[in-house]
Amino acid sequence: MEINISDYLVKGFDAGKNKRYQEAEMYADAIIEADPECGQAWALKGIAVGWQSSTTDLDNLKKATQAWKKAFSYLSDSEDIELMGGLISREYMLMMHNMFFGYMYNAVNRIGHGDAHEVLQLIEGLNKIYLLERINLGTLYSQKLGGNKENKEDVPESNPFVDLPWFPSYEWKDMLMKIKDKG
Repeated sequence: MEINISDYLVKGFDAGKNKRYQEAEMYADAIIEADPECGQAWALKGIAVGWQSSTTDLDNLKKATQAWKKAFSYLSDSEDIELMGGLISREYMLMMHNMFFGYMYNAVNRIGHGDAHEVLQLIEGLNKIYLLERINLGTLYSQKLGGNKENKEDVPESNPFVDLPWFPSYEWKDMLMKIKDKG
């Protein structure tokens, strides 16, 4: 079956925008099957899969970052790279912050039950993943965009992955440990 890639991209991103992530993933998969080097489809795939992650299963988050890395490897137009870079960085930050606050909620609820420390370790692990992948994706973005500009002065100074906010996990950890110590 032949598909209209542009039409599928519009439908897929619309599904993602409306939180129909399985449907968005279906569109991304169909496009990737038709054109495995469609960078926009890989960006959509990452968004769709990433939002299907949970605080108890980070496999989809790993699949999302792998898809985004492929997106950057296939995107060639500077405008597409900048557009997809901005979209991916925003979605990544939102996904990670949702997970972070999910972990924080679990940690607060577990205080007094003896297992809040385990959740705090998960938060530290999530923070490390966030920082590492943020660096990796930001580096790929810069390399890809820089490699497509004839004049390096034309490369934007702003990297959407550099501008992402930091997790306040260490401040929260201190606060939670004080609460836990008080009983």
